[in-house]
Amino acid sequence: MRVLAWLAALCGVVASCSSPRPLGGADCAQDGSCPSGLTCFANWRCYPPAADPPCEPTCYGVEPLCDKRTLRCVACLGDDDCGAGTVCSAPTQRCVSGCNAQHRSCGDAGETCDVEAGVCHGCASDGDCKVAGKGRCDAASGQCVACLPDADDCPSGQFCNATSDGFACAPGCKSVADCATDGGAPSPTVDCCAGRCVDTAVATENCGGCGNACRSGKACCAGTCADLATDVDHCGACATSCARPNVQGPSCAASTCADKGCESYFADCDKDPGNGCEVNLTQDAKNCYGCGNACTALPHAEAACSVANCTLGRCLAGYADCDHIQSDGCEVDLTSDASHCGACATACASGQSCVAGACQ
Repeated sequence: MRVLAWLAALCGVVASCSSPRPLGGADCAQDGSCPSGLTCFANWRCYPPAADPPCEPTCYGVEPLCDKRTLRCVACLGDDDCGAGTVCSAPTQRCVSGCNAQHRSCGDAGETCDVEAGVCHGCASDGDCKVAGKGRCDAASGQCVACLPDADDCPSGQFCNATSDGFACAPGCKSVADCATDGGAPSPTVDCCAGRCVDTAVATENCGGCGNACRSGKACCAGTCADLATDVDHCGACATSCARPNVQGPSCAASTCADKGCESYFADCDKDPGNGCEVNLTQDAKNCYGCGNACTALPHAEAACSVANCTLGRCLAGYADCDHIQSDGCEVDLTSDASHCGACATACASGQSCVAGACQ
């Protein structure tokens, strides 16, 4: 009994310390709608209107805070989240160089806050920057920085990157030209996105172009965001098409291809789904009006199927169907028949014979 009472008390403590929070709901529809009773939140997931969903995945690192308005992980929600000499930028929600009347601290560099300009008093031109490694003056912030994006003079293989302390050179590309390999031209699908060379044909965060992210679990296939569960051209994997020769109504569901069968007069005789309905039953002498229904060749002719019926095919070399009777095939030997020498109804003169298709 004491054990049961202890467990009950423990469960009560745990319950009081953590209340259930909704995890990721179903994806919103493309038009932002949700099933009845649910609302599409900023992360494009459906929840009850009064829900308090978390950011997904959990925020950490340089973006440790969850903005409940957008359900995005951010570096700061307000100026108090930023260090000395920096304030929270509203558009990006990152700490950037600056100060204001409520956040005057400029750190230990001896600078003071110019409240009207919103910057810690620093430089007006590059000549004012005397600290090694920070020889450029950022006019917008009045701070000495290592580089400026508009006139990027970082070493080869680096680019001018925005940081919480202004701008600094970081490993990466300045432009797409830096993405060339072995001295050649960059691939047509490669671009320089935020200092990284990415293949926009397959990069989910930059699909088809920098900043164009595929959401709701979609994959980047040839520069287009595709739902591998339903996309007929990318079913289960990129470039896996459900369209096959002579097949009706190809579709994709649960990443698996399906169809409505063969087109009229076509059949899948080899049972290979890869080549679709490969046989035309009205023309295939080996499968004439049915798989395995082979036509028999008539004398001196090839087997043939026409409009789903076995018929006289092409005559073998040197023979012809001069009487136009199908049952006897190509009955004339044009190489030796004096009445049909070289061609039907081409007769040799009296006393001549037909040799190798010519009268002699």
